[in-house]
Amino acid sequence: MRTRQAALGMTTRLLLSVALAAMAGTIGRATENPATRRLPSAPLPARHYHPIQLVFLGLPVDSARLTAGGSWELSFAWAETNTLASTSARSETPLFFDLETSRLAFGLRYGVSERWELSAELPFIYRWGGFLDPIIEEVESAVDRLNPKRVDGPENVVRFVLARGSTPIFAFDDNEFGLGDTTLAARVRLAHVVSARERATGTTLVSARAAVKLPTGDEDELLGSGELDVGLGIDLTREWSRWALYASAAVIVPGNPDWLVLETDPFWTAGTGFEYRWSPRSSLLAQLAHYQSAFDEGALELTQDTYELGLGVNIDLGGRLMLQVGGIENLTVRPAADISLITRLIWHVD
Repeated sequence: MRTRQAALGMTTRLLLSVALAAMAGTIGRATENPATRRLPSAPLPARHYHPIQLVFLGLPVDSARLTAGGSWELSFAWAETNTLASTSARSETPLFFDLETSRLAFGLRYGVSERWELSAELPFIYRWGGFLDPIIEEVESAVDRLNPKRVDGPENVVRFVLARGSTPIFAFDDNEFGLGDTTLAARVRLAHVVSARERATGTTLVSARAAVKLPTGDEDELLGSGELDVGLGIDLTREWSRWALYASAAVIVPGNPDWLVLETDPFWTAGTGFEYRWSPRSSLLAQLAHYQSAFDEGALELTQDTYELGLGVNIDLGGRLMLQVGGIENLTVRPAADISLITRLIWHVD
């Protein structure tokens, strides 16, 4: 019964994203211009939005299609994440996370050549009480799986506490805004194969990427880890007819922040997604991601692997602009954010 209720709650939340996708797609159809050049699409830029895991390097599922040589891609992404998790005071690592995190990221990609691409991401983190608590409470009540902690605690406040035994690691109860850790990356195209029987639509692309996260965020305010992280990943994309399949995997070696006390280990992430282009100006997205924890000690809320489901839409706004809107639902419950909303605006410059 509990599993069915959980599934119903997840489905109800994601229906909001589906409805948004449908409305956005309708707009795309209404303004469709067959002469408009089709923009390259991509999956949602989803990553592990848990407020602690967020300080480590993330390599989201991505398209293997690189920015064309001599072209630029500018982007602005906003992710709003609601988290509510706690453990018993008798836990090895007692914690209480009740907050929202806004991640605002400015991205830049440049096609050095047809085979090489360089990129940078500059994120800003805003930790605050947010606005999603009453909405989530209404949805959970409607499907009879209301989290008791939402009833007993105040709405839209910051309660962000972690300890090791009786020793506090950090405790925040105020809003905080600042620069996060900057990411620099390079990608190389490994393969670009066009099917002889489907030359117009059947394309397979493979690319590899390397990334480094620089400690530009304030570790004292938990806006960054204070350490250098490095990662390697591979991306595969298969495009045919109206469909595109995305698959990515990455291994990340995080630094070991002294302030965190807990030991970190290399971890891996993987994800896959489908895109269906239902008009020349709009497409629907569905994707599944797996995140291994950076920790192998502490409470289950810190160490358990995470699975998340995403639904979204891509909309060609014209003028070389593309809008992405979507929602991410946690399937594992304990170690991840409850729900995340993502919006990204991408501008392609030849």
